[in-house]
Amino acid sequence: MVWSDAGVRELASKFIPAADEVNVILWQRGSAEREFFTKVGKEGHYGAPQQGIYAMTPGGKFLGSTNERDAKAVAEMLKTALAKWDAMDKKDRLAEKDPAKEPQGRSLYPEGGLVLQAFSRDLPRKDGGESKGYWVGAFNQDYAWFTKDEAKSVVPASPKPGAKQAVAEKLVRRLARCHLTDNVRGESRVYEPDQVKKAEMTASVTKVEGELVHLRLEGAAAAEEKGNWKIKEGEVSTARGYEMKLLGLATWDAKKERFTTFDLVAAGNRWGGWNPARTEDLASNPMGVVFRLAPGDSGGDRVPPAFVISPLGEKYFKQ
Repeated sequence: MVWSDAGVRELASKFIPAADEVNVILWQRGSAEREFFTKVGKEGHYGAPQQGIYAMTPGGKFLGSTNERDAKAVAEMLKTALAKWDAMDKKDRLAEKDPAKEPQGRSLYPEGGLVLQAFSRDLPRKDGGESKGYWVGAFNQDYAWFTKDEAKSVVPASPKPGAKQAVAEKLVRRLARCHLTDNVRGESRVYEPDQVKKAEMTASVTKVEGELVHLRLEGAAAAEEKGNWKIKEGEVSTARGYEMKLLGLATWDAKKERFTTFDLVAAGNRWGGWNPARTEDLASNPMGVVFRLAPGDSGGDRVPPAFVISPLGEKYFKQ
């Protein structure tokens, strides 16, 4: 993998990394952002603003780009970009104005709430096979957000061993709409409210140790969207959807009013495809999503969930 390569990591330490979604930049940010990326992209590997790794000055002067997944190719691009940077006059390196202080969606971060990392990937199949070729081992990641009050509501009001309650449907539907989507091979889109067919979960108290309440989480979720999507040269008429079971364990600190552990697994089948990368893999096949407590509350752990950035914004918490 590119970013686990020691040489690439050393070179990347000389850059300020930033990540964003191509279609969001081009169509949902604003004219200034679209013009900036269009200008850089036209000088890049595809001759157009598309997916890839780009190196540029803060002001948008192109230094290099690639969409290779080979570590050596990425390292060579970074070396070339650094050489161009070193050869520039200082005035050519600078931007005309300061960048925005607050990344889009960051202001909605749920202080004191439940912040989960989410990892999705295809699972082994009945015939012993798996995703083939380029996509073997593919995975994706995101974040899931819940406010402090939402997190607290998961715990039964009288947390004694054997106590059990349904988790608020609103919270499970957030997972169903935004975080069980098939984004293993890249971009996905949110399910609409009427496309969610099932969203249920219960929280049962298994043990209480002082202020620590241990919970077992069980549930199920399903969603389906029907439609026709033009993929590559042809048009595929298909539904996309999934049906999954949910199982997890969590520990609530009643004194601090926060979760100290939270591990939830969603496993089942996904089918169809809205993303062009699923063209050859539309049949029902197993997929899994793992949620775990984010390790911190600063830097990368404050990155907004994909659908907070676009298209939901603050509606993410109101569905």
